[in-house]
Amino acid sequence: MWDEWVRVRATLTFVCIAFALVSLISPRDSVLTREAAIKIFRSLGKPANSSSESLCSLTAEEETFLATLECCERTNMRDQTYLLQHVGEISERTEYDGVDVQTQHQWLRNARARLARFPALDDDLLPVAPGGKELVEEIGKNVFVVSLERRPLKRRDAVRRLVESRLGGYIVNAIDGDGITTKADLAAIGAGVFPGYQGHDLHNISLTTGEAGCFLSHYSIWHHIHKNRLPYALVLEDDFEILGSPETFREGIRKLLDEAKASAGGKWDILYLSRYPITVDHKRISRSLVIPGFSYWTVAYIISLNGARKLLNKDGVRNMIGLDDWFSVLSKEPIESLACAPYTDRYRRFFACNLRRLAAIQPLIMPAKGAFWLSDTAKMRKNTRVIDDLPEGKGLENYDLRLPVVRPWRKTLRAFPGSVACRAGVKPQGLVEVVD
Repeated sequence: MWDEWVRVRATLTFVCIAFALVSLISPRDSVLTREAAIKIFRSLGKPANSSSESLCSLTAEEETFLATLECCERTNMRDQTYLLQHVGEISERTEYDGVDVQTQHQWLRNARARLARFPALDDDLLPVAPGGKELVEEIGKNVFVVSLERRPLKRRDAVRRLVESRLGGYIVNAIDGDGITTKADLAAIGAGVFPGYQGHDLHNISLTTGEAGCFLSHYSIWHHIHKNRLPYALVLEDDFEILGSPETFREGIRKLLDEAKASAGGKWDILYLSRYPITVDHKRISRSLVIPGFSYWTVAYIISLNGARKLLNKDGVRNMIGLDDWFSVLSKEPIESLACAPYTDRYRRFFACNLRRLAAIQPLIMPAKGAFWLSDTAKMRKNTRVIDDLPEGKGLENYDLRLPVVRPWRKTLRAFPGSVACRAGVKPQGLVEVVD
């Protein structure tokens, strides 16, 4: 059953798509104003505290929800415009078009070899801008960008954004869902899908190979954080876009960490720098931070060592669900919304739900233009498959991994001389200790 706030979100999405269509023929920007949003709230029967159409008619939590949602909807509107302008390219082309067969086969071999190395990450970290500045003292240069080898253009753009922002960090050679060809491939690395998993009603589909690759890639980063005892790290996906100047971004991170230390006593596990709120936030704890409700997107978040420990449990990787769903399911604060509570409660009873989440009210990072329509977890992509539909198979050990592993993306990274150094289902159970 859809509750009031999810109906509001769906309505705002519809309105923004309409604005996107208008923007194609209008010479001026089309932006959904806050006043218009409040009128939508009222049209849905939400009582107002004042006859005025000002922001005082919303509570503090509703205001933070709306502020974050407006930023997300502007991104959606921009992407709707991008889709309409490039619909032929997106629907008819893939990243394999124009690439010779030998390179395509090499990508697949490399993807299979990368899957076999899970969860180790040492051989799949590509240092970027080693001379760059540290983000903040707590994070240092522990900035990890998830990026696929067969997406050289997206990887190049991610490197460019890091270099332009003067950030030191690493490109993480991600696990490619295209390399998962059978269910036995996942079983061979101790992974699997939660039995009967179906996504939230917003998309309502079983886990795909792309989503599994995304989950396993982030899991590898958490494993690296835990193994090397990194106090904090910034995790990005390669379609990120930093809002504002490098100095503004650093100041924003510094401010969020200071507020988190003062308001939450430093006891937090994950801090969203970008998200798509589905339900109203639990509580506003400072000027810039909230305890979020059910949220989507994992394009940018800061994770603590303790947070990595909580996410690194064998039952999580053996019973995978969508990564952004996973964060909300493990939340210490239960999701109370009628739209999401039945969904999250279905999984919460199988795991230790003690993940302490925080979120920035005003996002510091947003998905880049066209990110959703070029996503490797998207259902519209030609090569994306549902894991439940894969054959059983015989496992990775039956695949010839002795073939040479080359990295055709080296040429792409040379566009930044001196800045990049390249180096070569089970039944759900209770919580299991972290992986060493």
